Amino acid sequence: MRGVQKMWVGLLFALLGIFAAGSVLAEEGCKSLLQNKCASCHLVNYICPKMESNSGVIYWKWVMHTMIKEGAELSDQESAQLVSCLSSRDAQARSFCPQKP
Repeated sequence: MRGVQKMWVGLLFALLGIFAAGSVLAEEGCKSLLQNKCASCHLVNYICPKMESNSGVIYWKWVMHTMIKEGAELSDQESAQLVSCLSSRDAQARSFCPQKP
């Protein structure tokens, strides 16, 4: 009986660890993702005009798919979060771009 209890307790801790790691990823904001994932290859002068074009979800899904094919290392969660940030005109994502005078 104790073996079964230990197994369930171990499983519970493993699941809590997985959820905690997922919440840390979810807490990474749009601006941080853009800096860490997009700006590592692209200049702000390339990214920001595309953001200003107000393209929708379909466009940004295509961009993420293309970037992954080109070698971008994005998890499914990061890709989905970037699509959401870029297509929803997220204020935090917009703060990534320099303000126009």
